[in-house]
Amino acid sequence: MEKIKQWLSRPQVWGFFVSLAVILAVSVAFFYPDNFDGRSLRQADMQQGAANGQEAKAFKEATGEQALWTDALFGGMPTFQISPTYPSNALFDWLNTVYGCGLPAPSNLLFMMMTGFLILLFAMEMRWYYALIGSLMWGLSSYFIIIIGAGHIWKFVALTYIPPTIAGLVLAYRGRYLTGAALTALFAMLQLNANHPQMTYYFAFVMAGLVIAWLVEAVRSGNLRRWSIASAAVLAAGMLAVGANLPSLYNTYEYSKETKRSQSELTPLPSQSGAETDTHAPTGGMPYNDIMGWCYGRSETFSLLVPNIKGGASARPEGGAMVYMSLDRLPQAADSQYEPARHLMPYLSQYFNDSEGTNGPVYAGAAVCLLFLLGCIVVKGPVKWALVSLTVLSVLLAWGINFPALSDLFIYHFPMYNKFRAVESILVIAEFTMPLLAVMGLAKALSDPEGARKPLLISTGICVAVCAAAWLVPSIFGDAITSADRATSEQICAQVAQMGQAYGYNPAEISQMVYQYSLSNPQVSSAVTSLRYGMLSADGLRSLIFVLAVAAALYGFDRRWWKRPVALAIVGVAVLTDLYGIDKRYVASDSFANVETSAPEFTPDGIDQLILTDTAHFRVMDIPGFSRPNRSYFHHMIGGYHAAKLNRYEDLIQRKLSYITSAGYYPELRADSARAAYQGAERAMIDQMASAYRVMDMLNARYVITGDTAAPVVMNTYAMGPAWLVGSLTYVDGADAEMKALDNLDPASEAVADSRFRPALGDAFGIPAPGDTITLTSYTPNRLAYTVDSHTPALAVFSEVWFPWGWKATLDGKPAQLGRVNYVLRAMAVPAGHHEIVMTFDPDSLAYTGAVAYVCVTLIYLLVLGALFLLYIKGTKAKDIK
Repeated sequence: MEKIKQWLSRPQVWGFFVSLAVILAVSVAFFYPDNFDGRSLRQADMQQGAANGQEAKAFKEATGEQALWTDALFGGMPTFQISPTYPSNALFDWLNTVYGCGLPAPSNLLFMMMTGFLILLFAMEMRWYYALIGSLMWGLSSYFIIIIGAGHIWKFVALTYIPPTIAGLVLAYRGRYLTGAALTALFAMLQLNANHPQMTYYFAFVMAGLVIAWLVEAVRSGNLRRWSIASAAVLAAGMLAVGANLPSLYNTYEYSKETKRSQSELTPLPSQSGAETDTHAPTGGMPYNDIMGWCYGRSETFSLLVPNIKGGASARPEGGAMVYMSLDRLPQAADSQYEPARHLMPYLSQYFNDSEGTNGPVYAGAAVCLLFLLGCIVVKGPVKWALVSLTVLSVLLAWGINFPALSDLFIYHFPMYNKFRAVESILVIAEFTMPLLAVMGLAKALSDPEGARKPLLISTGICVAVCAAAWLVPSIFGDAITSADRATSEQICAQVAQMGQAYGYNPAEISQMVYQYSLSNPQVSSAVTSLRYGMLSADGLRSLIFVLAVAAALYGFDRRWWKRPVALAIVGVAVLTDLYGIDKRYVASDSFANVETSAPEFTPDGIDQLILTDTAHFRVMDIPGFSRPNRSYFHHMIGGYHAAKLNRYEDLIQRKLSYITSAGYYPELRADSARAAYQGAERAMIDQMASAYRVMDMLNARYVITGDTAAPVVMNTYAMGPAWLVGSLTYVDGADAEMKALDNLDPASEAVADSRFRPALGDAFGIPAPGDTITLTSYTPNRLAYTVDSHTPALAVFSEVWFPWGWKATLDGKPAQLGRVNYVLRAMAVPAGHHEIVMTFDPDSLAYTGAVAYVCVTLIYLLVLGALFLLYIKGTKAKDIK
């Protein structure tokens, strides 16, 4: 008992628990009382996941079996990236609850984020009060709150485990090999389990940068032996973490080869809509333009210091839904000076940057930016230079298309970089390195105030200059009116003119109406500019105040006006107040919805209820909602939403189904006689529409949701059903030829296949006779059974999406081969007679990767227990910091 009292009396020990208490209070307060009252954010991404995973969830509840395949979206796809649950995960999933201190979501997430950084700073032997301030800097960075609001929960979880993983590296390279390896293995296991490879990939740069910095230190000190042992220890720990997640990692890796994250086999063609083709060279991964989506603007980078540098969010969660943040929602928009723009303001976003929309800017914090710049000067050594270099690298890569020389280098020459989109996400590196170097700079400045005097003046001067410019001369950061604004204005003006003509207004009256929506109207453009620059100016002044407050705290300590605790209190309060206030812009009480009294997340409408009366096995084509996930909750869909859909299905969407989603459903155009009335380019378009309808048929789209008020849903009597027999199979060479063959293919009687499938499908087929049938007798996500009756050998074509591994087929209980036809469908050669076909999705990889995972998880736990036992019997080697 006496030893425990002595241990608890150490400043670093009781300081750690004080820090946890503060972090707990902040995490609870930020979302209080909403998440304690049963209210929910109902984030879009979470709703999407719930819709896509409903079939698998219902199957698990009914049978206890995990669904590895789902038919809920895109005609069928694996669940590897929808609900990636594996038996071995149960060995460590419980740690998420423990690490989140049992708090209700999303308070638990915020607690986890800050606690991880606290662990890192303690591993770096920071005094507890510095570690506490640093954890607030990291955990309250605006991006993390924004992704909670957006529902990117697994991205958030992956980020929570990155700092403690790096803490393991810190301990290992300081000579505490066993403890460091144990911490690295444990938190890397949990990080990888979050299944967000993009965040893991980005922070591999951070880890590599730090390891190189420690190598430089080792060379300088002549201690390469310790560096080598530490490297071996963390490498072994990383391998254990990978092994513990091998079922997920392996299947994700193999699956990625078949998704839009990899290069399509097709030769790129202009889109059917006439949009400009992506003329960049193939990347070997995602298309170049997809990778470069969501880039940060060069001047937008100053949002790290001034949040509304480009006007904040274009959308935010309100009442459980994402709401467009238009200019007219600003309180000051009601002022008379903005009256000329009142007609146009509802159509213009508060965010004014020529790029995709955003849920909010990446704001590191005014105090953090000041202390980061201070750290760049006062902190010495290779680690400082690693953090600075990583910060600069992440900013430059986040620019994407605005700095193509560097981005192209990474896209074409760095492994896996071309697998990820939204390059501005790499700013998470800066959000890590900046608070880390900031707290190091703070500690250095308070330990050597005289040495920090000039660096404080320089860093304060830089921040004051930027903030003052934003406050007094906001136009220096770019135009307030973008090309997208002008395009929006022109589109609205055209619509107003058409309406005026339809209602019989004279040209002068129409011109006057149009003028109210036109940015060519100086009064309108001036009002919009003034409103947007007003947001920027206000935030410039706000950031300036926080910069001066922190600078004053350090200056006052230097001048001995107050002691260190007072300076720390001022800095800590400034950091908390600054970040907390900005974060509340993006998730606040009005973001939550009362789940008990509001409508359920998924309520079937009249169309759903009508379709649900049909209990056959079929799919639904939702033309107006093709890319939305909601109906996947109730039906098997031709469309849907997922960021990693199968590549071949994406090809089918772009080359065929897009004709339907853009033009609509006109079944009369199926007839040759109806199409004969069209000529030239118009006839070619109509023929492609007819071809798209036949593709829809072979995907078994029994119901078509049209979007028309007169007939919102129609039954497609041409749908081919779950399976059918054909007597003709044509082989072609390559993906382009196979896709081209679909232009004139009649899937009811013939099929086309790549010649590589000739060994599996053969050539000996007869024309099906009257009465020859194939019938689906049993369906579950993982298993389909059919009975076949045929007088002649035939080719059975299934309206099921082809996947190159995992599906196993039997014919009358004996193994049989599946092949691919019609670009995306499964097929099987069937002999004459009565037969039973069974297809089961049971990838062999799950068995051996699962066995490896069980072993690795066990070894990680033994490693952790060994480290704890060593600490118990020998005590920690790191001296206590008083």
